[in-house]
Amino acid sequence: MEHERAHGTIHAGRPTEVVTLRARLTIPVAQPRFRPARLHLRARLPKPLRLESVWFEKGPRLTRFYLRESLEAGTRLPGPAVILEYSSTTVVPPGFQCRLDPHLNLRLEQSSEN
Repeated sequence: MEHERAHGTIHAGRPTEVVTLRARLTIPVAQPRFRPARLHLRARLPKPLRLESVWFEKGPRLTRFYLRESLEAGTRLPGPAVILEYSSTTVVPPGFQCRLDPHLNLRLEQSSEN
């Protein structure tokens, strides 16, 4: 019946051949628990890897470059800044700051100074 609906024909009396079969299974699992890093309320501002001129919307700005692994939870980096790591590069534009939360996620926020 499904073959007739999909293709408009049916071969009554012939065996059915299943060519493709798809199944979806959903299994509830417990949420993983991540232990937060120790939050440093007065996290030290790490020494930049280098200082370089980077072009932003309003022209070139002297920009600090940091290695991601040198940053600790609680660190706040004012923009402009560039954070380098093995798999990505994060740009913190002027007027923003980057904050590392207790799980070491990079959180970009607009600066209150603007």
